[in-house]
Amino acid sequence: MARSRYRWFIVFLLFAITVVNYIDRAALSYAIPMIQRDLGLSPAETGDILGAFGLGYAITTLIGGFAVDRYGARLVLTIAAVLWSLSIGATALATSVGILYAARVLLGVSEGPNFPALTGAVSHWLSPHERVTALANALLAVPLALAIGGPLVTVLLG
Repeated sequence: MARSRYRWFIVFLLFAITVVNYIDRAALSYAIPMIQRDLGLSPAETGDILGAFGLGYAITTLIGGFAVDRYGARLVLTIAAVLWSLSIGATALATSVGILYAARVLLGVSEGPNFPALTGAVSHWLSPHERVTALANALLAVPLALAIGGPLVTVLLG
C-alpha cells in the first residue's frame, strides 16, 4: 500500500460523518414529545417508531460489511449518506405513523454500513501500524456526538 498524504484527512472525514450519524440517530429522542403531541401518537406507536431505527440498522450493519468488501467504502458511504439524508427529510415531513416509521427504518438502513465502511476505509488508506490510532481518532466521534448532540438538538428544537 502506498502512503497517501490524504490519509489523515480521510480519517477526519470518517470522524465527521460519524458525528453526524450519531446526532441524527438520537435527535428523534429529543423531539419525540413534540411529535407525540403533533401526531397524536400512543405510547405503543411511539415505542414502535423509536425501535424502527434498530430494525433497519441490524439488517445493513451485516450487509454493509459485504458491500464495503465488494464495492468499497467510498461508494457505500456515498449511497448511505444520500439515503440517510432522504430519511431525515422524510422524518421532517412525516404526517403519519407509517411515514415516520418508514423514515426511521430507512435511517437505520442507511446508517448501518457506517462502521463497516469506516473500518474498510481505514484498512485501505492507512498502513497497518497506523490503523489503530486512526480508528481511535475516528471513533472518538461517538462519545463526542453523544455529548454535543443533546444540547445541540435541544437548542434547535427551542
